[in-house]
Amino acid sequence: MAPPPHTEQTRPPRWFAAAWCAGAGAAAGYLTARGAAELWWLDAVLGAAVFAALAVALDALRPPRWAARLLCMAVLGVPGALVYGTGYGLLMAGLGFLLGGAALWLESGRYRRPLPPYAAAWEVLWFYALRGVCGLVFLFLVVPVLVLIPLSFNQEPYFSFTAGMLNFEPGAWSLRWYADILHSGMAAPAAAEGWWADLWRNARWVQAIKNSFLIGIPATLLATALGTLAAVGLARSEMPCRRAVMALLISPMVVPLVI
Repeated sequence: MAPPPHTEQTRPPRWFAAAWCAGAGAAAGYLTARGAAELWWLDAVLGAAVFAALAVALDALRPPRWAARLLCMAVLGVPGALVYGTGYGLLMAGLGFLLGGAALWLESGRYRRPLPPYAAAWEVLWFYALRGVCGLVFLFLVVPVLVLIPLSFNQEPYFSFTAGMLNFEPGAWSLRWYADILHSGMAAPAAAEGWWADLWRNARWVQAIKNSFLIGIPATLLATALGTLAAVGLARSEMPCRRAVMALLISPMVVPLVI
């Protein structure tokens, strides 16, 4: 049965969106304290108050979604950049972009549209809690790889986010690591002649790609054959230890890609 069209009667109480936004603000404030025990409660309370105030203001004004997002980005991003630096300001602006859309989504009652109209409150909560857990698992798998991308442009001889990188200072960013990878193993990386031949014969990353093809193609053929046989066996309910074998085969999927 399709859910009924959205009407004013489907709107939740005004405190509903404010409470959820306050919880998100408290979490953001707690993380802003960066482990300082004397600041975490103050930052958490301040974050909850700011996020709840924005939710109440959006509920009263009911602006278009783009205007709500711009408002939240300005309110969170500009003070964040002035107090903590450019990097933190951009992070808070991104959080404000999400907050502007989420607050209107909660206040309008559109969060109930994927569910039948008779769904109880705990069923709605479980519906989104399950998706939230799945999203956290996805982040657990992907975030380590995403963190390595900006770290690869670090100017320092060690991998870490420096103050210059967080403030987007040009001198703190570099392509040195990509140059090192490109020239690693080459006999004469600065030579004008024979550079491509030297790269093809001696560069370590080229050798790694060659080894990937030499190992990857047979491994793919073998894995396809074994995987097909395993799928045929697991599809049969009478296979012994079926659940244990299934859990063993899919266990690598929960390991972060960077590992």
